[in-house]
Formats: sequence, structure tokens, C-alpha cells
Amino acid sequence: VRGETPSVGTGEKLMQLIDEEDNFDFDTYGWKMLFSNPGMGGTGIGPLSDKNGIYYQRLLADVPAGKYLANAQGKSYGCHAVSWIEGENDVYNNATGEAYYNNMVNLFTNLNNDIKSITGQIEDVNFFLYQTDCAHFYVNQYRYPHIPLAQTRICKNLTNVHFVTPIFMFPKLGDHIHLT
Repeated sequence: VRGETPSVGTGEKLMQLIDEEDNFDFDTYGWKMLFSNPGMGGTGIGPLSDKNGIYYQRLLADVPAGKYLANAQGKSYGCHAVSWIEGENDVYNNATGEAYYNNMVNLFTNLNNDIKSITGQIEDVNFFLYQTDCAHFYVNQYRYPHIPLAQTRICKNLTNVHFVTPIFMFPKLGDHIHLT
């Protein structure tokens, strides 16, 4: 009802831009891109960053599954990027910026190490995130931007974490959270 998953939109646009801007034809080189969508809506960073928790394990399970699919086709495999879309639950529940920051740093550090261990790749995994909006939450109940500021700090301090965009200026659905 809400439309495509973030993985589908990201994947289609990424492949389109690579084709248009770099004139790269995936078929010519036999390259494939694999996208998964292991997310869990409405979950804060605490449970998501728990290395022994169900959500972390579900995300991590997609890496050997992707490697298996690539190997079955005689291809190599690497996980070079993770698109991270999260933070609204933490804004709504008034999480502290410091706790959020620490959980995100631990999450990205653990994922980077675990993914590299599974794939055998040397280069770090790049994490791409948007900056969570907190000005229009739940019918304009303003929240102090602890989470967006923590996200800014994470991107400044970790070289493999990158902002894609802030989202305050994009239109939202009637729930004032999800983008149209």
C-alpha cells in the first residue's frame, strides 16, 4: 500500500545512475547487485544494535545468504554498502543523543567487522543514512534534535559512515513519519 521498499528504490536508482553517469553495462561484465531488506519498522536503535539480538542477526544472515547465491553462480561476493534508515522511534521516545550515538557506533563497528569476516573483503563496509526528521513528528509535536545531531556526529567521526540527505524537507504521508 505504501509503495516500494527502500531497497528497491535505492537499487533501481543506483543502477540507473551507474549506467547513465559511468556508461557501465552490468551485463557486459557479468556483474550483479543484490539488495536485501531485513529491516524492522518502529524499532529503536537499542534492540537493532544488540549484536546477539534477533534484528542484528537477521541483518547479518543476509550476508552469507548473498555469498552463497554468488558462489552458486561462480561469482565473487562483497558487501560494500549498507543503507540505514532509522531514528524516528528514538526521536519519538526521547532517546538521548549520547546513547543513540554509542549504539550506532557499536552497531556500525560490529557490522563492519562481522561482514568483512564473512565475505573476506578487506575494504570497510560503507554505511549510508539519512538525517532523521524530528520537527514534524506525530502531528507536529516538536522534539529536540538529539538524534539528528547524533547522526551528524557519527558521520563526522566515522570515515565509512555517510549522509545521503536530511529528510525534513520531503513530503510525508498522513502519519507525518513515512515519506511519500
